Amino acid sequence: QPSISGTAAVPSALDIFVNGSLRSRVDVPDGAFQIDAVPVVTGAGEIQVVARDLLGREQIITQSFYASERLLRAGLSDYSFSAGRLRHNYALQSNDYGDFLVEGALRRGLSSRLTVAGRFSGTANAKLAGASVIFSTEDLGLSSISAAASTGDSRGTLWQLGHQYQGRKYRADLRVQGTSSGFAQPGLELAAAFPKRQVATSAGMSLGARGSVGASIVNERFHEAQANRQILTLSYSWSLPRGLAFSISASDIRSEIDDVQASFVMSRALGPRSATSASLFTRSDETTLRVDHRYQLPLGPGYGYRTSVFSGDQKALEADLLANTAYAMYSAEVRRHEAGNGWRLQTRGSIAFLDGAVFAAREINNGFAVVNAGGFEDVRVYLENQEIGVTDQRGRLLVPRLRPYQTNRLRIETADLPMTARISNSSVAVSPYYRSGTIADFGIRIDTNVLLRVLDEGGHPISEGARARVASQPAASPVGLDGRLYLDSAEPGMLVEIVHAAGTCSFELPEFDKNELLPDLGDVRCRAQGGTAGPPSTRGAL
Repeated sequence: QPSISGTAAVPSALDIFVNGSLRSRVDVPDGAFQIDAVPVVTGAGEIQVVARDLLGREQIITQSFYASERLLRAGLSDYSFSAGRLRHNYALQSNDYGDFLVEGALRRGLSSRLTVAGRFSGTANAKLAGASVIFSTEDLGLSSISAAASTGDSRGTLWQLGHQYQGRKYRADLRVQGTSSGFAQPGLELAAAFPKRQVATSAGMSLGARGSVGASIVNERFHEAQANRQILTLSYSWSLPRGLAFSISASDIRSEIDDVQASFVMSRALGPRSATSASLFTRSDETTLRVDHRYQLPLGPGYGYRTSVFSGDQKALEADLLANTAYAMYSAEVRRHEAGNGWRLQTRGSIAFLDGAVFAAREINNGFAVVNAGGFEDVRVYLENQEIGVTDQRGRLLVPRLRPYQTNRLRIETADLPMTARISNSSVAVSPYYRSGTIADFGIRIDTNVLLRVLDEGGHPISEGARARVASQPAASPVGLDGRLYLDSAEPGMLVEIVHAAGTCSFELPEFDKNELLPDLGDVRCRAQGGTAGPPSTRGAL
């Protein structure tokens, strides 16, 4: 993500626009400033910063950018490591494992425009190592150079050159790859997995309100000539009013067996989470009609489902039911095909340790945060204005599915807090690392105000106009008629000093229920300094 830096002569407000759309507002003091991780869209674009000072004077700064998930910020590293046995015959045979495999990958950003990467994988009999360089030229797009070598039953090499551009109106992608006959990837046993030469290119253009068009050509030449193929694809899509959308595509496949394929898809959104679609797929020897209805699983607790019906040359019925809880995601799948029937039950979850506590949560694939709601239970928590869950008996909630290295906005429902609670911020922004966590603290505390009547040692009300002072509070509170006193942010045992016409006295606040909205402490005796409060003669609640 790009950053913005500059100098402000006086305190100013910055309006940050990305491709003409307002993304954020930031106040900066006078002097040098830098704003990191500006939220942008993938591809080429333009950032415009409007700086406005206290006198209303404006200064406009424009900066181009090219954003891609393949580029890392300077000094940022991304790495992964995995080990285990290779799975064979997945979903067909139980407990079928092969050789032990070790894999590792590392990426590091050398600058905002240059990222280098390396990877390694190996078994006892085969090994592979490779490296890549990815660099951006902003106006021209993103380029990459990759190379890899493998050893095993034979030795081989792979090389790849690529370039892509994605703008607001145009997009293009070109990739050229070559391998020697002995190149292989540990764990991948497909004979034609890597072509001898592959040239893949695609391009597209937005037509605005009239949709978008695209075209692609893939030409592959294998070490065994009978596997050679070329695929030409044309596509068009258009979004219509009232949630309607349709797309059409056609492909011409030239290979050992030539084929022509075409598809037509019409869909309609029925609500924020519901959609229905119908698609027609045809090729030289079969035609299939598919109708889908989907009710999307929410980010927080809730359920979703999908049903699909196939007719034509292929007849089938599929149904999925999914459910989110605070601790896991559950799914049930049923398939009925001409070749046979099947079903599957799954559950996925995670265990996380953060802030001295252990949490069970839904599967953590990206970043996560632990919300601290000051110990209050059943407080609703929102991620980007979508309800994600409620806090537990400790006043905490683990929120998964946060975008790593990016700004994620969390908010709590202040109406779920007691009226005695005080909150510093109802919304906070967090940016966790990949598969790492952070704490979202909203600065919630109990702030109880109390009423009482202050009496002198003789049992008479302190005179009106006396001042009550508390060491933890800078301002004094006035004593009203009949010795009545209102204190905010009160705590049991808090020492209060009264300065009145007859002198100075003090007392300690007695015990009271901090969850009560406005406790009335009744009468409290104020004794000469150094004394303590006498027992109240009355107690009540307002």
